[in-house]
Amino acid sequence: MSAAVMYGSKKKGLYLAAAMDSASKAFTYKKRDVGSASHLRLVAQYAVSGLTANVMYQDFSGKALDTKRGKGTTLSAGVGYKMGKLMPKAQIMMVDRSDNKYQDATNYGLGLDYALGKKTTAYVNYVAVENTAGITTTDKSENTNFSIGMIHKF
Repeated sequence: MSAAVMYGSKKKGLYLAAAMDSASKAFTYKKRDVGSASHLRLVAQYAVSGLTANVMYQDFSGKALDTKRGKGTTLSAGVGYKMGKLMPKAQIMMVDRSDNKYQDATNYGLGLDYALGKKTTAYVNYVAVENTAGITTTDKSENTNFSIGMIHKF
């Protein structure tokens, strides 16, 4: 079952949303009886005079996640400021895992968007992740990524 409620006002620059997903044991891991799983998400964004700020809270729970690394909560916050065709952005995300076997993680991101046209944007992003040991295929405790791309809205 999934449910969501949203509110958005371009005039006030405000966007709010809450969503919930729930899967019974009939839809999780059919090979073994591990129970249900649920996901709750709360989002808020405010935009005024070129400045955009957002925050998101997520909670992952349920018996189906007891043996997985995904059980826990995440909290992220981001900010961007539009200056003509450029928009620099920054984001931080904190991951709190319920299982003490896995360390909590913190993600930091910096990015820059450049509007090529009304529907096309080029971007460059840099992300650093702390405490990735146990959740990736490497034994490194930190990981960094760099990406360049283009978005076109049809």
